[in-house]
Amino acid sequence: GIKMPDNSMCEEAIKEGASVIIRKDAVIGNGDIVAAVYNDHDAVIRKYYKESDTVVLKAANSTGLYPDIRLDLTKDRFVLIGKVVHCTNYFGKNK
Repeated sequence: GIKMPDNSMCEEAIKEGASVIIRKDAVIGNGDIVAAVYNDHDAVIRKYYKESDTVVLKAANSTGLYPDIRLDLTKDRFVLIGKVVHCTNYFGKNK
């Protein structure tokens, strides 16, 4: 699992600081929520969409703060970690 780094998936009830459980899964479909690494970036959690040699990672946050990540699989480095299967949001006081 990983700790959610931001609020990019808040409309899927995955808030910043949530503990996210990921399963390495052979079957990932369009619209699944995944953890992935691309180029030289840290891991992100986004909705996954694949079209031919293109992968689009979409946030579930309508504020516009998190634009789509569009990757060309012939040029960009992309590693799919797995599918998000559970998250736990903690609503305690920050220390």
